[in-house]
Amino acid sequence: QFAARLQKNLLSIARLRRNGISAVPLIGSACSIPLADETVDLIVTSPPYANAIDYMRAHKFSLVWLGDHISRLSELRARYIGSERVRGLRYRALPSRPESIVRELERLDNGKASVLRKYFLEMSDALAEMHRVLRKDSAAVVVVGSSTMRGIDVQTHYCMADIAAGVG
Repeated sequence: QFAARLQKNLLSIARLRRNGISAVPLIGSACSIPLADETVDLIVTSPPYANAIDYMRAHKFSLVWLGDHISRLSELRARYIGSERVRGLRYRALPSRPESIVRELERLDNGKASVLRKYFLEMSDALAEMHRVLRKDSAAVVVVGSSTMRGIDVQTHYCMADIAAGVG
C-alpha cells in the first residue's frame, strides 16, 4: 500500500505546474535552515505545540522505519521543539505577552513554566531563521493552536505573533 500510494503521489507531484520554481524538502532543524539569506518565497509550517503531544512517542516508529537507530531517539527527543527537557536552558527575555503568561504559570508550576519558556525561546529561534531565509515581502504561514497549561490559556497564536514581530 505504501509503495502504491508513494507512486501515485510522485506522479501527482510530477504533473504540478512549476513556472521555473521548485519545492525542495529539507531535513534538519528549523532553527538552522541550510539555505542562503532571502532565498525562499513562502514558508508554510505547523510547528509542535507546547506541551500538547509527546512528539517522539508519536514519531519513533516512523523514524526507525526511515533509518534512525533506536539508541539515538532519546537524543532526538531532547532536540525537539516543545520537548519537556529544559536542562541547560539559558534565560532570554521574551516579548511582554509570552513573558507574562510564563510568569503566571510559574506561580502554579515552575517546571511547566520552564517548558513553556523553552518552547517560546526555541520558536523565537525558528521564526528568526524563517525571517532570515525569506525574501523581502514574502510570507511565513505558521499554523498553531493554543494550549492550556495548569488551567492557563497559553494564547499561542498571539504569543507567536508577538515573537514573530520581534524577530522581524
